Amino acid sequence: MFAVAVAANEDIKKAFFGSCPTVYSSDKKNYFLEAECFSYSIAEMFESDDLDRLDNLKISTRECILKVANEALETHYINEMKLLTVDHPYGYESFPTSKRKILLLGKKAKILEATDSMGRNIIDLISSRDDHCYRSDTCILHELSKKIIEDWIEIKVKIPPEAKKINVAFRMRNTLFNTVLLYDVLLKSNGAEAIDWIGKKTGDLFYAWEFSTWYKKYFGLRIQLWDGKKFKDVGRISDAGPIAWKQIGIDFQFLKMR
Repeated sequence: MFAVAVAANEDIKKAFFGSCPTVYSSDKKNYFLEAECFSYSIAEMFESDDLDRLDNLKISTRECILKVANEALETHYINEMKLLTVDHPYGYESFPTSKRKILLLGKKAKILEATDSMGRNIIDLISSRDDHCYRSDTCILHELSKKIIEDWIEIKVKIPPEAKKINVAFRMRNTLFNTVLLYDVLLKSNGAEAIDWIGKKTGDLFYAWEFSTWYKKYFGLRIQLWDGKKFKDVGRISDAGPIAWKQIGIDFQFLKMR
């Protein structure tokens, strides 16, 4: 049995700023950080729901303990919370997807190579769910002050001959780059009119669409698959919060190479 929490629709209609409620589970002795919900629902037009894994939740005697916390002393409006359990065959794991569905992952495909955009071998950083992780080098971040650039990871895996499709799971979280963008750029640049930016300007449908389109173009992760001739877009993952690790799966058809 696997537990996943849904925290739906953060309403910022009456708040100056609201984001990132964190979810903890308890074994009646300790609390474990599990999830950080709808981190970028910063205005009414951007409210959304979220689906997250709860790795440490223990269900016994028909009850479980969860805690929802406000770590940053912001204003949160949570319309609904649900607990979802998933039964699946032995040897599989369940992951939420960006479309708020459940994806089952079975046998792991061995990673043969993993390199970043600078050609460095990073296979030891991304092969296991542990304290090691990959993050963009500071020299790439410095270049962002001059022009828009992209960082990427290229991964080669061994696909079993009987495989018909491949699923990919990520364990990730953001740096504070997006937080700096929101507070020190978007809000600070508006000065005393920052409240109007949250409450009124982002409430304009066309402005909200423009802002969302721009954000999706330059933020988040794009997943591409090599089809033998070129890389083809097969999925996109939105940003996660900077506090808790986000575990998410991508489901796409395996393209057989010739």
